[in-house]
Amino acid sequence: MTLAKEVKQERKNSENHVILVSQVLRYQRTIQDLFVDKINEIFHKIVTKLTEQKISEESFQTFEEFYKNAKESIDRRTSYT
Repeated sequence: MTLAKEVKQERKNSENHVILVSQVLRYQRTIQDLFVDKINEIFHKIVTKLTEQKISEESFQTFEEFYKNAKESIDRRTSYT
């Protein structure tokens, strides 16, 4: 293979790698967004149950701690990408 062909092939390989990495990052972001949407939905349900006195304050606090930790974890991951 000539040098020109090798360079052309390497460029194509690099382009393909960039495309794949972009797709993976976009997929990760979508999963994070879906997770955030879901825990927000659950949080609102929990708040409603608490106000209706269907769950204890202790149960709410346990979930609230999980919620805060999950959001912080996602925020940290998002800041790296």
